[in-house]
Amino acid sequence: MAGYDQERRHRRRAIVYAAKVVLFYHADLEGQILNISEGGLGLESNAALPIGQPIGLNFLLSNPATNQSVAIVAIGKVIWKIVRGRLEGIKKDYRFGLKFEYVPPEQMAIIREFVAKMPA
Repeated sequence: MAGYDQERRHRRRAIVYAAKVVLFYHADLEGQILNISEGGLGLESNAALPIGQPIGLNFLLSNPATNQSVAIVAIGKVIWKIVRGRLEGIKKDYRFGLKFEYVPPEQMAIIREFVAKMPA
């Protein structure tokens, strides 16, 4: 994955936030956001998502300008995944890279500012 890190176009900010993942034509899933950039985010969940799967995202993000939480609603796509098993056949965790396909402009501005406020 070192090669992928070097190819990233956008600065990422490490976070741990709860997220609701909406799979089109499937049940809703819960997940945890691990990092975010204006290009997408890293997500951890106990449900498998196939690469290429379009998804809806709904999560709260702190607006740096007002210091209040703002609901972010976005459409994304799974571009990579890693399967991490705790015990073979018992429980698996999945980590995903999600590329934003659409985020409303006013919400994208909040994401950009949130990432920009990242400590050096």
